[in-house]
Amino acid sequence: MIRNKTLKLVAHFVPILVAQYIIPVIFMGFPNWKENINKLLAIATTVVSLLIVHSLLKSIRDILRTKKSFADKPLESYLQVCQIIMLFIGGTICFSILTGSSPGHFFYHWAQPQRS
Repeated sequence: MIRNKTLKLVAHFVPILVAQYIIPVIFMGFPNWKENINKLLAIATTVVSLLIVHSLLKSIRDILRTKKSFADKPLESYLQVCQIIMLFIGGTICFSILTGSSPGHFFYHWAQPQRS
């Protein structure tokens, strides 16, 4: 976990949490600014969370490399598949934060056929 900088990424949560508590006080008279900065902080929280999960997966991969039973397994490929899934989920969450709608609402309208 030290080699993959997991604790360093966890430490990035502290400034985000402090900012989430201070922003409403600082921008009391500017509701539009406050709303946009809160969206930005929510996206930052999502990105840092994804980076932490990725770092944890890399740590698990490094641990599994030392085991004989996983010597012939394509651990890098599994990690890449997890990264793609995480990027899709993270992108969906960030998009839903920006638009203000739920991810389910986004997928519901995306899956509906277009009628002319």
